[in-house]
Amino acid sequence: MQSTLSAVDVSTSTESSSTAVSWGPIIAGAFAASTLTFILMLLGSGLGLTMVSPWSGSGASVTT
Repeated sequence: MQSTLSAVDVSTSTESSSTAVSWGPIIAGAFAASTLTFILMLLGSGLGLTMVSPWSGSGASVTT
């Protein structure tokens, strides 16, 4: 019984020069989050400012 061994060429692994982080979706997510924050802040201040009045005695009450 005879066995033969052959040499196998092992290539060295090369590292990729690109990063594993995709900056496009990160920037898009930050923009979407800041836009949503701005919209909710406008909605909250709009609802809050409708409850007050610059004239005394004419703000929001239970009877209105």
